[in-house]
Amino acid sequence: MKSFLICLSLLLLSTAAFAQMGGLNPPVDPRTNMEGYPTSRTPMESSSLKRLSGDETKLWQARASGKADFIKKLMSEDVTIVSCTGARNKKQWISAIETGDCRLRTFTLKDFVVKVTSPTAASISYRAEQDAVCKGKSLPQTVNVVSTYLYQQGTWRNIYYEETATAPTQSEGVAR
Repeated sequence: MKSFLICLSLLLLSTAAFAQMGGLNPPVDPRTNMEGYPTSRTPMESSSLKRLSGDETKLWQARASGKADFIKKLMSEDVTIVSCTGARNKKQWISAIETGDCRLRTFTLKDFVVKVTSPTAASISYRAEQDAVCKGKSLPQTVNVVSTYLYQQGTWRNIYYEETATAPTQSEGVAR
């Protein structure tokens, strides 16, 4: 009886570990497939999605125009911006946009998802297709973006922005 309980315990532990690791369904790779990722579901998330996706679109429009007035208002003073060109603060990023060191020619944003973590904090993620150069070098064509916002001084302020390049596809000239 004692050996039966030991075997049963080991079976339960291994089954729990297997399930926790994803079982027979491995995790989806967000660099290549957004299927199965969460969507904005609660009423607060839905209203925040509209507001924050609009702000993110205006941010990209400001980058494309080379005029950073909207970005200056949207970004908190201590924002961190991370991209394939490195980490920058607000002043450095605005300078790169206004001087033309980094130019965004065209862009398309899609697959917006917002997660409200409290009444004063939210993150929005999405995929961006871009034609952009920075200091003469082409930037990745497709990036996944996450922006984190805090509600400060009566408005949402971006406190963290990060772009992560996606894996190249065959259409981008790389065989899989």
